[in-house]
Amino acid sequence: MNKHLSLVTAPAVEPISLTEAKTHLRVDSTADDAYITSLIIVARQAAELYTQRTFITQAWHMFMDEWPLSKGDNNWFSGVRQMPTSSLTSSSSIEIPKPPLQSITHIKTFDNDDSATVFSTSNYQVSTYSGLNPSNGRITLRDGDGWPSPSRNADGIEIHFISGYGDASSDVPQQIIQGILEEIAFRYEHRGDLLDVNTINSQMAVGLLATFRLFNV
Repeated sequence: MNKHLSLVTAPAVEPISLTEAKTHLRVDSTADDAYITSLIIVARQAAELYTQRTFITQAWHMFMDEWPLSKGDNNWFSGVRQMPTSSLTSSSSIEIPKPPLQSITHIKTFDNDDSATVFSTSNYQVSTYSGLNPSNGRITLRDGDGWPSPSRNADGIEIHFISGYGDASSDVPQQIIQGILEEIAFRYEHRGDLLDVNTINSQMAVGLLATFRLFNV
């Protein structure tokens, strides 16, 4: 099952201010303010890609063509069961990437004419997890409920979710903050070098961020 993600609302602030970055870099002048500001954004985005997490609150759309299959359930059941037919081929739970998950705004399915239907919140529960290193959040069907069937062939399911440690930089774990600062310093010192924008280049930053890295998201 493929999941396609689209950023809806970017974080309102960065986890590191320009003043904090300049203090870390020991820069007193304002000549590089614009450049350092861009490094803050780039380093934060690279850290989020590396850890597969979101730091400051942001909104995302997750699109799917179909509901995920239950583990080991690759074929249609040919017998008779007293439950929604969707439960025979679909998992009752969906993992939401980019933790920490804060909330689910809506789940929509789309018909072939692109008309949307909102799936009632009474049909599912949302599991969010907190702490320094939380797991992916989950959406789980209530007992006896089933997923609605979209008729649009592509991106027929839309899940709008909010994720991030919080609205302020103080909500982000300090180890992540330090990792971003180390990546900013590395990029500042290697200005003009051929660096991968989407990769954590500083080994110090890698060491700090590795604890928070998720796999198989």
